Amino acid sequence: MKLISKIEIKYYRSIHNQTITDISNLNIFSGGNDVGKSNVMRALDCFFNEKLIDFGNEFNIIRRSEITRIREKQIISIKVWFRNNNTYKNLPPEFSIKKIWDKSGKIINTQDSITTWLKTQTRISERKAQTSLSMYMNRIKFRYIKAIKDDEIFNDLLIELYNAIVENNKGSLSEFEDTLSNLNLKLSQLSEDLSNNFFEIAKIRSRVNIPTNVDEIARRLSVTTSTEKEEQIPLFNRGDGIRMQYIPAILNFISDVERSKWHIWAIDEPETSCEYLKAESLAKDFENKYSKKFQIFISSHSFSFITLKGGNTSRYRVFVDSGKTNIININDNMFAESEINDELGVYNLLEGLQEVYDNFAKERVLISENIEKLKKISQTLLLLEGESDRILFKKAMNQLVPDSLNDFVFSDDADTNKSSVIGEGADSLYGFLLNHIPKISPTNLIISVFDNDEKGVTKFNELQKKNKSYEILQINNKTVIKHKKYNVYVLCLCEPNFRTVFVNQNPRYCYLSTELLLPDNLIPTNKRENVPNTTPQIFSFKDDNKIAFANRIADNADFSGFKNTIDIFFEIKNSVNNPV
Repeated sequence: MKLISKIEIKYYRSIHNQTITDISNLNIFSGGNDVGKSNVMRALDCFFNEKLIDFGNEFNIIRRSEITRIREKQIISIKVWFRNNNTYKNLPPEFSIKKIWDKSGKIINTQDSITTWLKTQTRISERKAQTSLSMYMNRIKFRYIKAIKDDEIFNDLLIELYNAIVENNKGSLSEFEDTLSNLNLKLSQLSEDLSNNFFEIAKIRSRVNIPTNVDEIARRLSVTTSTEKEEQIPLFNRGDGIRMQYIPAILNFISDVERSKWHIWAIDEPETSCEYLKAESLAKDFENKYSKKFQIFISSHSFSFITLKGGNTSRYRVFVDSGKTNIININDNMFAESEINDELGVYNLLEGLQEVYDNFAKERVLISENIEKLKKISQTLLLLEGESDRILFKKAMNQLVPDSLNDFVFSDDADTNKSSVIGEGADSLYGFLLNHIPKISPTNLIISVFDNDEKGVTKFNELQKKNKSYEILQINNKTVIKHKKYNVYVLCLCEPNFRTVFVNQNPRYCYLSTELLLPDNLIPTNKRENVPNTTPQIFSFKDDNKIAFANRIADNADFSGFKNTIDIFFEIKNSVNNPV
């Protein structure tokens, strides 16, 4: 729930006078070290939890020098604007509360905008409005987690967890008085969801342990975690990266128990000590899970967090100018301002890296899924460079060898996600053959076909020359390479008689793609890229909308040009089935 709509901080630590607007459910503050990111979180902690302020150290230095000249009172003020969300009829849709600290470090004054609003109301008394205001503020529970996640923070969280379970479940206190063993059972049941949530997030089996000693019960509430060898390790003995993943899970569980409260989180550097993949997963949880339920403020250096930009997310860049912390809301119309070019240059770089990583991660997942699919295939698998090649070869084989078509499966049939990560282009097919065959450990026959054009022949030659896992064979007077360990064969398209001049020993002069296995009468003039000074005229197939072209070729068209290549398929298949 979005409660806070605007924040004004004056003279607190490095913040001289800053107003933060456009606040969303998830608010991310990024910037260099020691620029004041955490001071926003600290200020909110002071406001909501009415903390004492170490005035001598936390009063803004620049303001202190100004006060010396103009002889004004030394104060720190924090003002927050709230949304009513139609919860309390005796409050306006939006209102503000301002708290002021003096040199004593204590709050000396609290001001609100309710009195001014009441002047426009005739049916609401000030007493009713102030009662509603107190009820509204008492429902807010603000939790600040500092950047250094030490044992004290975890102890406090576990005690808070214990209190939440006991105080918000009917019967627990009476059970406590009757017998600690009953309470232990009750609390263990209540915490089962939390333990499951720990496993979802950290992939580590965990157990919430409730001691049975009355005097120590709150202090000694603990979490144990399991290793792969089923060894029990206290969470406090785990590394910071593991422990950090538990914090939002614990906070989330507490909020589920304390349903009458409105929870606001402020967390410094939640990615602390997390490796990249865990930081990425954690950022997505904040965006897609936690921010749907709570309002959250985060400071971060991780581009997993900095580059989040969903509809519920506001991003701020924090930097120092003339000794003062500046906080800007990052949006497109600010990118040209010269005074922040350096800051946003870093931001743009991080955003670019995030996009690269996202694409890489998606491809890894798809490849992994497709590898698992490939392992289950028993027929001969045909890997071609692209979808248009697969369409044409299916039509050709259906015409030329219809009775044997079911003995083969094409890579798109093996690719349930239609991601084309197995064979889409010569580079992709080359990479798959080079890197992923050992991961599949295929027991079936795999035949891979490169186009007999410059790119395809180049990659075919690289595979046989640079990879010692493949050996060279001759089949039907054509060069074929085979994996030494698995039945994986690789070849280039075999030219029909009417395309002999389209291939050459030099890859630079090779132009035969799958489309050109069709006769000239099926290749429109607008699809031909003529090669200058060639007789007879040589041409390549224009690489635009190949799939539409392949789909338009009739099933009864002349596919005789495919016969030489398909014959190689069967020669390979027979040699595997009937070894000499």
